[in-house]
Amino acid sequence: LILLIAGATLILEDAATADPRRRLAARRLIFWSPALAAASAVAYSPWLPLVWRSMRAPAIAATPVFSVVRVARILSYFGFGFHDWYPLGVAGAVFIALVLVGAWLAGTTYRLRFLVVWGVVGTAAIEILEERHGVYDSIFHFIPAGVALTALAALPLGRLAEWRPAKGSRLAERRPSKGSRLAERRPFKGSRLAEWRPFKGSRLAEWRPFGSTPVAEGRSLRTSRLSERPLDFCLAVAALALVLYWDGRALASYFQRGRPDWRPVARFLRAQPPDQPILGAGAYTQLCLGYYVNGPDWLCCPGPQHRAILDVGYNASGLRASGHSPTAAWFVAPADARLAPLIRVEGIPGRLFPTADGGVVVRRIDPSAQLREDK
Repeated sequence: LILLIAGATLILEDAATADPRRRLAARRLIFWSPALAAASAVAYSPWLPLVWRSMRAPAIAATPVFSVVRVARILSYFGFGFHDWYPLGVAGAVFIALVLVGAWLAGTTYRLRFLVVWGVVGTAAIEILEERHGVYDSIFHFIPAGVALTALAALPLGRLAEWRPAKGSRLAERRPSKGSRLAERRPFKGSRLAEWRPFKGSRLAEWRPFGSTPVAEGRSLRTSRLSERPLDFCLAVAALALVLYWDGRALASYFQRGRPDWRPVARFLRAQPPDQPILGAGAYTQLCLGYYVNGPDWLCCPGPQHRAILDVGYNASGLRASGHSPTAAWFVAPADARLAPLIRVEGIPGRLFPTADGGVVVRRIDPSAQLREDK
């Protein structure tokens, strides 16, 4: 879906370009697009009833609510965050600024406008699908569109370090547009390629690296922007060094923590009485607990042999309802989760499992436990 949106933008842009060959090819593709859509529908027809039935079925997880926090979460992850819900911080703010400038540059550049549609419209489409039919809110769902955000952030850096021939240099005299030698290519009979003579009298034999070249005549090539605008070059180098530093820091943090391992906490919970429900703080926590506690078939085929694993919200706003449970329950939340202000579990120590995605804390909640509002 996301690549279809980006590809359609490229085709529409080519359909309005001044290049007659691209314009003709794009309009021909648009003309035949109904036939292509019909052929695709026939090819995917065995799967369409399943997709339609899945979309009409109740959501298997709580649908997320759109907010500024979710926007910051997406931008942080595709910027310099090494895990989901990484704080935005200074690095994230710089990434947002780069994306905004890159969106402006792409919007004014031919054949780069698709990056804006791919990144912005694609992310919005995924968010709409998440809110319409939530399936375990995960940042990985946004990867098909998030990669375009990274490309947008790279455009300002590339523009600063852009290599341009200086005015008056031989490289600046190249004419890749209409009337240039590139446009006069004749790869068949009568072309310059056919006339190429690598021996005596050929153009290769006439090549003179010295003689009348600008270097021999005492003139500098001055083909780099470094000699024309050193400030831009220095800014590009500094920005690139900062980006590499933030990326290196994120990679170091990721490899220091290692691969997330939920098996220790799953073994601990499986050892508890099966009639005690498990309360996860957030859909992602619920998904990981369900997979490692009940097994991979829990997602598609839940049965009576599986433990009850409920989602009480990322900030545990639904935790108070567990106080009415006739049995004890186990509350599992990320170690760095910010619980809702109204939640405070009195007298309940927690056990930390550091290997589960940055660490989770497991607390046993008895029916007599008091969950009071923290004024």
